[in-house]
Amino acid sequence: MRRTATLVSVAMLIAAPLALAQGSGSQKPAQPENQAEVKSLTVGDKAPALTVGKWIKGEPITGFEKGRIYVIDCWATWCGPCIAAIPHMTETQHKYEDKGVTVMGVSMFERDFGRVAPFVAGKGDDMGYHVAIDDVPALPEGTEVGTAAAQRWAGQKGKMAQNWMTAAKRNFIPNIFIVDREGRVAYIGSPDKNMDAALEQIVAGTYDIKKAAADFAAGQNAEVRVNTAATTLNKSIAEFQAALKAGESDRASRIGRDLIAGAGKGNPMVLNTVAWSIVDPEAGVKHKDLSLALDAATQACEATKWSDGAILDTLALVCFEQGNVDKAIEYQTKAVSLVANDTEMADEAKAQMKAELQGRLDQFKAAKK
Repeated sequence: MRRTATLVSVAMLIAAPLALAQGSGSQKPAQPENQAEVKSLTVGDKAPALTVGKWIKGEPITGFEKGRIYVIDCWATWCGPCIAAIPHMTETQHKYEDKGVTVMGVSMFERDFGRVAPFVAGKGDDMGYHVAIDDVPALPEGTEVGTAAAQRWAGQKGKMAQNWMTAAKRNFIPNIFIVDREGRVAYIGSPDKNMDAALEQIVAGTYDIKKAAADFAAGQNAEVRVNTAATTLNKSIAEFQAALKAGESDRASRIGRDLIAGAGKGNPMVLNTVAWSIVDPEAGVKHKDLSLALDAATQACEATKWSDGAILDTLALVCFEQGNVDKAIEYQTKAVSLVANDTEMADEAKAQMKAELQGRLDQFKAAKK
């Protein structure tokens, strides 16, 4: 967890309980601009048309055949969780291939659709189901493949992305749609145990689609509440940081206190953002409310059970700014150790963060001497 968390990251942390309910491994694609209005889609609705652009693997499927079940995996080659789900999708196809189930992966939100075919070919039998790319027209003349403009074009114009993902208000991939034997959307969610349970019941003919529709609607309503809360919190953080930058110390302190006592209470990312915004050496804050920074950083450490090196680094710097060098050295030493022993962090990122924290520890020790 980096100290300089962006507002989007803060919003994502607020939404974490919902994200876990949807499946813990997912990534959010770039949002298309000026997207046309599309009809909403929910569980129980008739499935939209299958309008893929090109079949990469398997015989082309022109539509949903009555009596068959279709599992549609929305994915992209750049999406790590999507790639991690491929073996499960292959296993699902093998398990139900003699029970009228067709699994297909539809690549969408790609930065370069030309990468899909080589990727699928490289997977071979490990990707043992139909694969297609979204129905995306040729890029406008002069637009380079792989650029941000090309990515926006793909997201904006892909019919599957619009009529399925956007229509269902799904912002993360991988995302699964299951179409039942009656041509209805029976499941919308992640490729996890919830999908497995739903598919098993759909195949057996015991699936309660009315209950599934009600549960999905409740989840959508919860997402709206989470997004509203995230928007409000982001606005408060932006106002706090703007006040700091403008030198409005009293206003910044008031907003910061409201944040750590209210919407940000118990949220380590928000608490740490408040503290770091005050002491960040690159921010150049002239009038630092170190009392606020100490309270926020301490609460952030407590919320993470003193186990996050980046947050301890913030607390150490606050102590150093207050003149408590011994405490700064104590906390920073632990921060360096936590990062060095972090087994989940990538080696390159770990080395970079350890060097940064060690440099600050050396600074503290030099000051004590």
